[in-house]
Amino acid sequence: MSCRKTVIAVPVPQVSTPKDSDFWVWYREALEKSELVDYSLKDDSYFILRPASCAIWDRIQKFLDHRLNAIGVQNCAFPLSIFQNAGKSNEKDKMHVRNLATDQISTVLVIYSHFAKWIKTHRDLPLRINQWKPLFCHESQPQPFLRSRELLIQEAHTAHLTAKDADEEIQQVLDIYATLYEDFLAIPVIKGQRSRLVTTSPDGPDITEAIALAYIPALDQFTEAATCRAFGQSFSKPNNITVPDPSITSEEDPKPLVHVWQNSWCFSNRSMGIMLATHGDNEGLVLPPRVAEHQVVIIPGWFSSKKHEHPTIQAEITSIESALAGLDVRVKLDLDDRGSPGWKLHEWKIRGAPLCIILGMKELSGQYAAVYRRDLPKESCRADIPLAELPHTVPVLLESIQNHLLLKARDSLSCHRQVADWQEFVHCLRNREEASVCLAPHCLAEECEQQIQSSVVESGRGTKIRCLCIPWSQPILTRSRPFKCINPQCEIEAQKWAMFGYKLE
Repeated sequence: MSCRKTVIAVPVPQVSTPKDSDFWVWYREALEKSELVDYSLKDDSYFILRPASCAIWDRIQKFLDHRLNAIGVQNCAFPLSIFQNAGKSNEKDKMHVRNLATDQISTVLVIYSHFAKWIKTHRDLPLRINQWKPLFCHESQPQPFLRSRELLIQEAHTAHLTAKDADEEIQQVLDIYATLYEDFLAIPVIKGQRSRLVTTSPDGPDITEAIALAYIPALDQFTEAATCRAFGQSFSKPNNITVPDPSITSEEDPKPLVHVWQNSWCFSNRSMGIMLATHGDNEGLVLPPRVAEHQVVIIPGWFSSKKHEHPTIQAEITSIESALAGLDVRVKLDLDDRGSPGWKLHEWKIRGAPLCIILGMKELSGQYAAVYRRDLPKESCRADIPLAELPHTVPVLLESIQNHLLLKARDSLSCHRQVADWQEFVHCLRNREEASVCLAPHCLAEECEQQIQSSVVESGRGTKIRCLCIPWSQPILTRSRPFKCINPQCEIEAQKWAMFGYKLE
């Protein structure tokens, strides 16, 4: 009596929903199948960050920590439970930032009371402290990273002797954030000032916010990538954070006191969501090499029916791993037997591994390896590279992938138009066929901004436009041909060019 062996076929890993068909379904499926996140068994509106996700955040955190330490920022930790109580007990300080998150208000109540204790003379300035902590948000429709109810953030608070010192820091820090996005995550950002409509409060007129904006092509929307708040003296005055005026050179004692100037700036793991949403495709995630946990995955091209070939193949791939690791390339050997080489290749495509190398007896006999680039389409992603050239070629390919992803993202961001005519402005933003964002002259008045935002509603969706920011990089408003504000109901001359478009709320 013959025995038949039953073979159970394992489905090839794939993301079933195309990205351009339903972005949010694709996004959640890609993140779950790539093992970046899981959904809480008690409440699926909360997300578990799995080790692969934390590995990316760790690399971002190290990059940022190194840059911040270089400008004199020191890490600290304040008890989170104090913030919740402080937010309920002291109403007077809430008046200064009615439009900021409750967590931010509670934070400053506690931290700035200690600033008043720690800062005694101008020699204690600048004081720059930073903490890494979770931030709890109220989200009615949570999504991993982009709309999480719990974010991981870097939050800094600083104090300076002069307004000039505080302003210079804002520009310096926003440059650091922009460098992280562009050089590390391959995401271009736009640096600018948030409109006064959002930042002004009756009791804190000198509070301003500088932001970095990122564009998510699949949603055709912008989102805030990082925020720097210049508090001026709005908190140093009620909290009595003062130093004797060092500009007084007389022997007068005591010297008159001056209030310090303060900033607060933060960056979160929303950055990961921006990166994943921007670079991913229908097959899954696409990770920039500089942030990927595994830059290169080596897959042995062996089969269980030919076990005698395994030692030869493993010896060669181990040699390749050692050579690449010696060049500071992060390499993963996928040696388990859960699937065929092709099955594993599909799995690592979903996970976004920048490079996959397959080496079997066929390749070994020809002294080459099959190398697959994740950033290229299926028909052009493979290249056969001689084994002897791998140590030289792989780092070059990784740098090429990093640059290619940034260029693709820049091409998407460049789809905007500079307009000074109201009808053209409305046509572009309602239809979103020729441009997804418009740069238009603006008088910067709050009432005018409200009129513009309520006047333009997207066709078919009912979504209102927003003033995204006033970019730091401005076209020239020539005196020979001054521009009127884009609002047809406004007769005031424009002060700046403002970005109008759609925002991920």
